[in-house]
Amino acid sequence: MVVKIFLHARFVVIGVAVIVILLPFSGRLFGPWKEYSNNDRARLVVVNAFAVSHPGHYVAFEDLRGEDVNVRPDGGSVSVVLSPRSPYMNGTVQGHGYRTGVELLPSGEVDLPRLVDTGATRALDALGEEAETDVESAAATLSGIEGPVVVTALVWLARPLSEDAARKSWRNGFDTVFLGPLDAETSPVSWSPSACAWRGIGDCDAEMMRSPVRQFQRWVSLLEENDAPSLRQLNLDLQEVRTRAQEGLVHGYLVTGRSEELTKLSKDHNIRQMQIVDVVFDS
Repeated sequence: MVVKIFLHARFVVIGVAVIVILLPFSGRLFGPWKEYSNNDRARLVVVNAFAVSHPGHYVAFEDLRGEDVNVRPDGGSVSVVLSPRSPYMNGTVQGHGYRTGVELLPSGEVDLPRLVDTGATRALDALGEEAETDVESAAATLSGIEGPVVVTALVWLARPLSEDAARKSWRNGFDTVFLGPLDAETSPVSWSPSACAWRGIGDCDAEMMRSPVRQFQRWVSLLEENDAPSLRQLNLDLQEVRTRAQEGLVHGYLVTGRSEELTKLSKDHNIRQMQIVDVVFDS
């Protein structure tokens, strides 16, 4: 009897010791980021969500191809290559981006990189503050521009349109589309088209390659319920993005073109607001 009690007590002590030893490592086994470790899901969810909620910067997905994702169950880092938006090359100055990272903390929180102001972020802030961004002012600015230049403009529609209807006003392709209204409480819901494989959402057919709305819908279809906390860290709501994907409507967009093309666009009756984001000489 004494031997049995001794053995039982010994196993209890050993068990407690094992628990104490393993406790510091439990986060690595069962941490908040376990669904994102050892695969590309961290990039699929976190980097895309960062791009969706930060349309003032261009995420260079092409520069992230083949890069390892350093994420463990208890956290890690996901690389991001950012470029300030520019009228060059349909919204990005390729090769002029900077590498940074989104940190996934053991607490389950996300530490975002420090971002610089861009013409697009300032334009979005102005719209959010209901500043003077009417179409007439933008048209006047465009009329005063001389020389061969390329212009990026932020356009907000009088009412949401289907992508096909929005394309009728601008056939040159969208740098970014906004799939919901601006809301001071949440981040913009946007999508900038890139090759689907670079963004981890599969292969694109020809139509999806030119359709940011369909690419956004594909991404949302891959999200799961356990992605909701990660999205909240980026000020996105899972149900909200699902609703926007289901609606598939364009509320506004960023576009790049020559000043005369944007002048013509400013006369479209579907446009409620326009703001000039950036102007560069067309060298």
